[in-house]
Amino acid sequence: MTITVLETFTRHKKYITSVIEFPYFNIKLEATNKLTKDTKRNAFNYRNIGN
Repeated sequence: MTITVLETFTRHKKYITSVIEFPYFNIKLEATNKLTKDTKRNAFNYRNIGN
């Protein structure tokens, strides 16, 4: 079964229009998650705070 671009657009129409209508994004949440993951990755090999 081949899905056309138009079928995909109509299935996701509600989400596409909400992105266009509202100026709200989850940028701050994504930045916080990235910072947390980067901190965990950088601190992975340290056994104690004194290192």
